[in-house]
Amino acid sequence: MKSFFACQKTVRRAFLWPAVFGVIAVAGLAAPSNLRAGSGEDEIKKIELSWEKRLKFGEVASDLTGSGTVIIDAISNSRSVTGAIFDFGGSWSRGKFKIEGEKDAYVNITLPSSVVVESRTGSYTMTLTNLNMNQTNPVKLSEDGKKTVRIGGTLQVAPNQHAGKYRDVGTLIINVDYN
Repeated sequence: MKSFFACQKTVRRAFLWPAVFGVIAVAGLAAPSNLRAGSGEDEIKKIELSWEKRLKFGEVASDLTGSGTVIIDAISNSRSVTGAIFDFGGSWSRGKFKIEGEKDAYVNITLPSSVVVESRTGSYTMTLTNLNMNQTNPVKLSEDGKKTVRIGGTLQVAPNQHAGKYRDVGTLIINVDYN
């Protein structure tokens, strides 16, 4: 069974929607209306996210009666497989996205507690839990207002999980707000 998916995220009212085969279309909404105190009450620059790499779990197969997990650690860039599943390796990777906003600003990143991924037909699902990132809140953006963040998580593989490619169904929403 191959399992991987593209991800969706929401960032301060800007959405990135996943599409099949990892192509991402962007539809932006209004920028935040907050104003920065100072000599001219300038508008705060809208936070934008762009995916650079999808979160992929590689190729695994489950036992008929036992379950297991595939764990991608965003900090150590490691992958482990536990329980009654068979690891066939394959291509795996941490997810990677770039934040763009105000220069030297601090932001808080909120990951969901769980994400449902489904087969192409929508008939079978798995759950991604324990989402993690290689940053600690608050995250400081660079002098040019950018920061790259990597994410990982734990994919829950059920007994006799149906083989196929799995993708996010719109539940991976990452919120990024100025601190």
